[in-house]
Amino acid sequence: MAGNSNLFQFIFTTICSSANNPKSNFFLPTVLAGIQSGGSSIIPLKEKNWDIGTLTGSNGSFIAQQIANSYSQISVPDPNQEAIPLPSNPNPTLNLQDPDNVNMVTINGLENAYVQSFQNYNYNDSTGCITADIVMNFNYWTNNPGGLQPGQKVTPLSIDTPFVLTQNLCIANLSAPTTCADPNASPVIVQGVGDFQAGISSLQFTASIQISVLNNRAGLNCQVTNINLVTTGSGAPQFQNINVQLTNSDPALSGIINNLITSALSSSDASGAIFSQMQQSLNTSGNLGALSDTLTSQIASFLNDHMSPVVGQLPSDSGQQADNLVDLYLFDRVRYSLNDSTSGWYVQTLLQQYQNPPLNPFKPSDISLGSFDLFAGLTLSNVTLSNIVVNGFPNATVPAATMILAPPNMSFAILLGSLGSGTNASATFSASYSGGAGQLNFGLTVAINSVSLTSTVAPTGSTVSQLNIPFNSIVFAIPQPSAMVITLDDQSGLAPAVQNVLNSPSVQTIIVNAINSQLTGHLGDIGNEVTSIIQNLVNQTIG
Repeated sequence: MAGNSNLFQFIFTTICSSANNPKSNFFLPTVLAGIQSGGSSIIPLKEKNWDIGTLTGSNGSFIAQQIANSYSQISVPDPNQEAIPLPSNPNPTLNLQDPDNVNMVTINGLENAYVQSFQNYNYNDSTGCITADIVMNFNYWTNNPGGLQPGQKVTPLSIDTPFVLTQNLCIANLSAPTTCADPNASPVIVQGVGDFQAGISSLQFTASIQISVLNNRAGLNCQVTNINLVTTGSGAPQFQNINVQLTNSDPALSGIINNLITSALSSSDASGAIFSQMQQSLNTSGNLGALSDTLTSQIASFLNDHMSPVVGQLPSDSGQQADNLVDLYLFDRVRYSLNDSTSGWYVQTLLQQYQNPPLNPFKPSDISLGSFDLFAGLTLSNVTLSNIVVNGFPNATVPAATMILAPPNMSFAILLGSLGSGTNASATFSASYSGGAGQLNFGLTVAINSVSLTSTVAPTGSTVSQLNIPFNSIVFAIPQPSAMVITLDDQSGLAPAVQNVLNSPSVQTIIVNAINSQLTGHLGDIGNEVTSIIQNLVNQTIG
């Protein structure tokens, strides 16, 4: 397999940066709040009931015993008798459900999310898919409000749910206090029914995704395959500002039950079960499908907004050397945008932004051409082109067919003078002859038509700030003599002979070699400037 270009990783990390930016059109809370399934919003998350089940462990035993003690004090008339948790079913049970089926389990603030990291990136050759994990934090913006814009509000993460807490008791046998006095009697059922509201401190989760290319390269298909909540350990969420309102319970027991409900729902058993149910709800096919549709749509919008929408066909992949089909699709989008005059990535637009040094006009260093024969018996020496000024350097194209993705490298050819009014140059020609006894000085102009600058770059960096685009090589070439025509301003004396020689293939080769020598000496500077241009372009567009 060819090396990995990591184009998707770079672009997705850029998307995540935009998603975390409150100024962005792709701000994650705004995007999530708009997700719909079947015409209805999936946020806030609503379910008819969550069966939490039996509360076990020390907390469950504590709640059961406290209810039994309170019941004994209030409802057992014989002071010599007491209630105990039913031995055959001693622990309380908790169900988040409204017996009247009016109120629903509601999780608010699921749009209050922040992308923490992008992990476990992998490309599978056999499936043509990228898989990765996105680690995110719920309730981030409530805990970090300073990052929001003035007046910008994000709903805090919270739960609002009906509940039914049930405890089975019996009257203890005086001679055997851990058993029921009448094993055949129906159990005493103590029940608390009401509503529970609480904030949720924070909640970390991982969304697993799978990315592939749609048929006919129509776009990317982005699937959310699983959502895993972190509910244990140091990252476990905690309930805050708990409020319990009983709507149906024994009035004599309402005070203790109110306190015990708070304790019950704060227990690790209950909270763990609640968040487990929340995870199951988020992972239903309907919710995953809605999330997948939104992710697919958002990535498509991001590419269209930040590059350019595709009208017609993408460039052919003939000659490409990348195995990663997702990265190759993204490279095709780059190739398309570089040749789309409406795009901020249009080659002419990018070259106009090149400022170190400016390219229009471009003033390179003097070019020394050494010595060559003008005609038999007359040799020119110390031949120099000075005061060079190139106009129309940005009037160039990068044909998509010349752009090759061969990870970890990319290569492309800029055709100077291939656009609009073309590219031309002026310079001063000077040379000595007859051993220095004679001196020639002429002004000249150069008409340039589709001469090429072929470059190989090896981009690195997983984020915009880390991006580096070093140039391994830049090769200047003239496809045929007519692509670069030199004309002297003065056509008297030796000028016509000098002009003919300057346009000859042998002297053009000398000129090409001299230009390539200069380019090789400035590869580092060119790479730094191109990196800066691309970073600025991306930073301007991710907002």
